[in-house]
Amino acid sequence: MLTKLLAPAFFLILPALSFAQTAERSVTIEADATVKSVDPDTRLIVLQNSETGEEETIVAGPEVVNFHQIEEGDTVKAVYTLGVAANMAFPGEVDSMCPSSGILGQMAA
Repeated sequence: MLTKLLAPAFFLILPALSFAQTAERSVTIEADATVKSVDPDTRLIVLQNSETGEEETIVAGPEVVNFHQIEEGDTVKAVYTLGVAANMAFPGEVDSMCPSSGILGQMAA
């Protein structure tokens, strides 16, 4: 009787077992900071957190449209997002989302 109940349940969960599992997490951080230095060639900005005094070097991407106006000593509100994503697959599977991934123990392509 138990076998008759478990067999259909197994076939219901089998498709779910064949897909890779994905986990993603991110956090957005806001901080008031003072600009310690600006490098216009590399677009690197050194910021000092106003609360903690810690320094952080960031790269100002193309979305920072007023980059040329940023000067040492300016006070800014920095908003940045830290994130991580991970995929898990069964042994021998290669993740199609990451072309450089490979099978454990093999050289990367």
